[in-house]
Amino acid sequence: MSFYAALSSVYDQVFPASELQIAFLKKHLSGWVLDVGAGTGTLMLHLSAHVEQVDGLEYSPEMVALAQKKLAGTSNTCIKVGDMRRVKDLFAGPYDCIYCVGNTLPHLQGPLEILEVFRQFYGLLKPSGLLILQTVNFHQVLHQKHLTFPVLSRGDLTFQRTYTLQDGKVLFSGKVEQQGKTLVAEQTQLYPIQQTEMEQLLLEAGFQDLRFWGDFKENPFQQDAGALVVLACKPDQF
Repeated sequence: MSFYAALSSVYDQVFPASELQIAFLKKHLSGWVLDVGAGTGTLMLHLSAHVEQVDGLEYSPEMVALAQKKLAGTSNTCIKVGDMRRVKDLFAGPYDCIYCVGNTLPHLQGPLEILEVFRQFYGLLKPSGLLILQTVNFHQVLHQKHLTFPVLSRGDLTFQRTYTLQDGKVLFSGKVEQQGKTLVAEQTQLYPIQQTEMEQLLLEAGFQDLRFWGDFKENPFQQDAGALVVLACKPDQF
């Protein structure tokens, strides 16, 4: 069972809606929007009243089943099961904005895959369309080779997260416990893309006007920031 399939039953409790994240997205989003790595549809639900249409792509069928129930009362949402590497085959666009947050992008296997996905995003966006990305800031992981994040406590659940550098990739280990009993204990491999490489690949894909922040409050990105938040623009072709 994949990590996210195993996590799906407690996903919403472990990862509740972030008001800062929602406020950031509402500030920048409008029109037709695509959520890549939509999880259980929480962001789609919160944004559905703010935009004209919000589509979603999620790799885990278990997550999509939960999202479909959550979004059943909306009329301007659509979520599909699929791989982000085939996003242009699954959605026609064009979109005013695409966002890929929650550390989804590092599940790709390296710079060639990431560049190809960026090119697909570019092709799905309207002229002047926006791309929003958010990942963990991997600088500390690459520097220390092992990083354990503070334990998250969500009611009677705890979530432990460890990142370990192995042969140029990062092994993410996650464990969810409920009152001392392990519910989920899985590992998945991530590609530790950093700010300079992200910038290079976005520019190579054709994006312009790149902005980088260290959080959803739009504080400047620094090497010790907890996150890497990116906004990129497809140029106006007319």
